[in-house]
Amino acid sequence: MSTTYDGFHLKPQATDNAGEHWKTYFYIRDKCKVGKFSELEELVPHMKRNSGYFFWRATTDLVGYSGSWNQISSVFKAFNSRIDDKDFQYFFASALGASCNISAVQLLLQLHRGADDEESRHQVENHLSFLLEEEDGPVWDGADQHLEFPEENDVPYKLVVDREPYFEIVQNALANLAHTQASGPTPVYNGAVLDISFLSRRLHERLLADDPQLGRINRERFAFEAATGRDTRGFYNENGTLLRLAAAGIIEDYFESDDSTKFRPGQRYFFGHPIPL
Repeated sequence: MSTTYDGFHLKPQATDNAGEHWKTYFYIRDKCKVGKFSELEELVPHMKRNSGYFFWRATTDLVGYSGSWNQISSVFKAFNSRIDDKDFQYFFASALGASCNISAVQLLLQLHRGADDEESRHQVENHLSFLLEEEDGPVWDGADQHLEFPEENDVPYKLVVDREPYFEIVQNALANLAHTQASGPTPVYNGAVLDISFLSRRLHERLLADDPQLGRINRERFAFEAATGRDTRGFYNENGTLLRLAAAGIIEDYFESDDSTKFRPGQRYFFGHPIPL
């Protein structure tokens, strides 16, 4: 299938020899949209045979935002042999972050430890921050790095990532969260118990306040779409520029609807349907 990624409102386009994989994706996604999540793990064999960027982005987002923790961790384990692959690290960091489960922190650190690619490493750090920090902070800033120059002239220098001090920062943030905000399977986001209603209000405030944290805005935009089923493609123009007033209008339409009263704190949702813990 030849397509561009359009979030959970992606529509099928012209098919090619990858059509079988996309057909399965759309079938399972549409089942999830009506609260039937049991077939998510059937995406695994298709993910193993289709390494396309848009397909992996679509499938890992669907697994992360609609799967239970057992389903997400099961899919993660199915790719243990690819744990050091930079594309797997990049895409599955998003799925783990979307789980809103504090158990994801250790798996994200596992990805980080094996991440030689800078882009993949930053993706992991971003999703750790989305789980553990209210705003961009030391977890978001990521691990320090420095160049190491060997004594031998004919040996090239190498980039060294200072992971251990960074892991300590993450573990401290996790300990603080576990002791003060949530424990066990209670979903968390932004360093607190996940609350879709609060997240929606915060996102609306960010948009109107010209908040510069574009990564956090996009994460909240996607979480809002996944939970409520609202189409957020109007947040951006065709060049990917954030349209703040148009985006705020989409959220305001949601505020004025009956849907805005149906979400309770400590519960994940996909298109309005509660996701099992």
